[in-house]
Amino acid sequence: MSMSLRLMTSGGDRVGMAPSKAVEGYLICFLFGCSVPILLRKHETQNTCTIIGECYLDGCMEGETLQSGEYCEEVFVIV
Repeated sequence: MSMSLRLMTSGGDRVGMAPSKAVEGYLICFLFGCSVPILLRKHETQNTCTIIGECYLDGCMEGETLQSGEYCEEVFVIV
């Protein structure tokens, strides 16, 4: 079975792999308690998001980004 991943770059010029249905503007999130980054589609009308799938982001798989202070914490609802 194919995982249907494709090459991607983040806004911070990091390279990784994302689900094939990913489009520009989706969010790469590091959810507390989750072992891999998650790709989310943010809804425009509310502070809600839909999970698109897990992704790989070079240099971010071992919690390095949380320790660097490069990103901020945000609260939202996943539907």
